[in-house]
Amino acid sequence: LLMMIEDLDLGGCWCQIRERTYDANATAGEYVKWALDIPENFEVESIIGFGYPAETKPGYEENDLKYETLHLNRFGTRYEV
Repeated sequence: LLMMIEDLDLGGCWCQIRERTYDANATAGEYVKWALDIPENFEVESIIGFGYPAETKPGYEENDLKYETLHLNRFGTRYEV
């Protein structure tokens, strides 16, 4: 989805909602469900905002990527490049 957004010359940002708080009375997921009138039997895990970017950040160099933090299929099985 983010690549499709970029194809339209827009920018996008994925934001985790799960296990985040909105205020003292509601979680971020509860607030998003209320604001967008999402039925109670659904859970909001994340949202993606998009629009015209104010800045463009460079990507990471491959040598700077932390592959040691990736796991393959299950925790403890290291992902090898």
